[in-house]
Amino acid sequence: MARAGLKQYGVGTAVEAVDMAGGVWRAVTDDWLTHRRPTSDSNKSRWPVSEEWRCVQATSFSYGADRPERLRELEGLGSAARALPQLNGLLVSWAAHLRMPNLNEALRALEGAASARADVKGRPFAEQVRARQLRIGLP
Repeated sequence: MARAGLKQYGVGTAVEAVDMAGGVWRAVTDDWLTHRRPTSDSNKSRWPVSEEWRCVQATSFSYGADRPERLRELEGLGSAARALPQLNGLLVSWAAHLRMPNLNEALRALEGAASARADVKGRPFAEQVRARQLRIGLP
């Protein structure tokens, strides 16, 4: 189980685990596990990260070194690969509920719904994507 978890960060050997410990720590404490301050927002992912957790995130196994470029590349590929089954499952559910039997029809409907949601949030989709890229450390 632990080995499979590390593989998602591109860690396959003990040497890689040691070399990338700081980057893996940062990825795990930024993306996988957080502690947040509750607000009135019902969406917990929008709650602000607590100051205590910021201290946890600042802990370093590499004495201040940034994430290795290799880890950034693997992280992006791994995250996209991990998201695909989830995305597919959500799209299948979306299509089933809306009685849309084919992918093209479901994607067109999803495009319209995502655009409308962006309008409600007051942030265009492209702006949301760019903000997420910056948050996860992508150039």
